[in-house]
Amino acid sequence: FYDLNAKLNQDLTKRDKLMLSGYFGRDDLNFDLDEGTFFKIRWGNSAFAGRWTHIFSPAVFGNFMVSGSKYTSTTSLSIFETPILFSNSIWDVTVKGDLDYFANSRHALTAGILATWYDFTFERVFNQDNQINLQERPFLLGFYAQDLLQPYSGTSIRLGVRSNYFSEGGRFRVEPRFSLSHKLKP
Repeated sequence: FYDLNAKLNQDLTKRDKLMLSGYFGRDDLNFDLDEGTFFKIRWGNSAFAGRWTHIFSPAVFGNFMVSGSKYTSTTSLSIFETPILFSNSIWDVTVKGDLDYFANSRHALTAGILATWYDFTFERVFNQDNQINLQERPFLLGFYAQDLLQPYSGTSIRLGVRSNYFSEGGRFRVEPRFSLSHKLKP
């Protein structure tokens, strides 16, 4: 087995920060039980992220990110020379951007976009006969916007909307958001 973590934070300029991180790990488990009989499992994860933070002006702030992950698992065994295999993997890659606009100390607007691509696979083989071989590659698109108002000390009003489109099944959702809070006492 192995695990590897890495992270880098770098101030590029007074207005730009960069963060890169990654994780990689894999495990193997092997049992040879008898001639023609064995059991092997291999699984692993990997993940990466890169984020750029930029100050466009004293009132506009942005975060932009690319991230992804992959999980794989393969189980192969043989019982009295009859091979069996189960294999699956899940990949995802996401691109995301957020902008914050601070109009004044009592009013802020936030908006963002998101796109995620997936790759799902599953395979089952029994005695060299491929019984299942599935592969799906859906994607997700999202957008949100929010307005935060603080008309009085201790009072906050949030108005927003979030929309998502998931390609598998052609699902589109719009979710309005509203919250009102008022602090009764300090």
